[in-house]
Amino acid sequence: MCAGRGQVVSVATCADERYVPGLLVTLGSILLFSDPAVRIDAVVLDCGIVDESWRRVASELGKFAGRLHLQRVQVENLLPTGLPPGPQGCLAAYARLLLPEISNSTTVVYVDSDVMFFKDVVELWRTDLCGYVAAACQDEMIPSIAQDCVPSENVPGEAPYFNSGVMLIDLESWRRDDIGRKAIDFLRRHGRQCRFHDQTALNTILAGRVRLLDGCWNRTSSLRPDQFIGEPFNVHLVFAHKPWLRASANFFAQLWYSMYYATTGRHWHRFAATAIPRKFKYLLNSAVYNGALLSSCYGGLLSLPLGACLGRRRVAHLREHFRQHRGYMKRVRGFASTVDARQPGRATFKPITGRTG
Repeated sequence: MCAGRGQVVSVATCADERYVPGLLVTLGSILLFSDPAVRIDAVVLDCGIVDESWRRVASELGKFAGRLHLQRVQVENLLPTGLPPGPQGCLAAYARLLLPEISNSTTVVYVDSDVMFFKDVVELWRTDLCGYVAAACQDEMIPSIAQDCVPSENVPGEAPYFNSGVMLIDLESWRRDDIGRKAIDFLRRHGRQCRFHDQTALNTILAGRVRLLDGCWNRTSSLRPDQFIGEPFNVHLVFAHKPWLRASANFFAQLWYSMYYATTGRHWHRFAATAIPRKFKYLLNSAVYNGALLSSCYGGLLSLPLGACLGRRRVAHLREHFRQHRGYMKRVRGFASTVDARQPGRATFKPITGRTG
């Protein structure tokens, strides 16, 4: 442990307009589950957030006044050019490569804006890097670098592959070794071969220089709900359809809805302006899917129209999906009742154990 960093924790994340709800929940969860005596200095790399949405984020997080210093840094015009489009066709994923130039901190906790924290970020902040330039968790789906398309003969295939969604970064080392520029140059040369964009580049450039953290700091939503057992861990929503963009009964989506409630004191409105998918087919799918779930809840009231649209087998499948998750969802909704939104920093984690019905 390193206790010399004081009572201020530097956190950084990035988001564009589509990820504003995710940004709000990510920061809210960090504040809810961190030591109330510690101040969070949060830098948001703005990749295209409109002013109205930013004011909403600042207003929702206003209850944490005194514990949160929120800084918005607009980087949309600073993003590197000549790189292949990142996830969902945008360049926002590359914004974190600019952190050493933007942040004055010596150390920062970087978090993607689709991560929910259930652990105290102060514990991560105080982790001793032991001479490494960063610390991160080994990826649960891609444990070794050979399973990614890494076009480099200098990196052994058996080298562990880390997920860059949650990282503790020594910014002084990154500046000294010019890690950001090296990653950008790598992507310009090999970007089309990088399956996971800047994450691939960072794994190649930082091979052997990243300390592996306990997996609890970055557990991905590839887990089954019955693996949500034991000590608290952070949840990284790695699936393509984020719960604020497409309504879902997925266990982790329900967890996100509960965390939104814990952060704002309001239930998520699935068809709010920020939640409506751009493509009509996604909106239609969301409406039909939610209709199927309502059918499960209300005794088949909607079975006839849904059966006509989807077929009985599909409706039966959705009903079974909902039934299997019902017990978990009850526990997740119960989580919100353990958080007093008027007293931030007093959230508790009650792990799911045993049968859930």
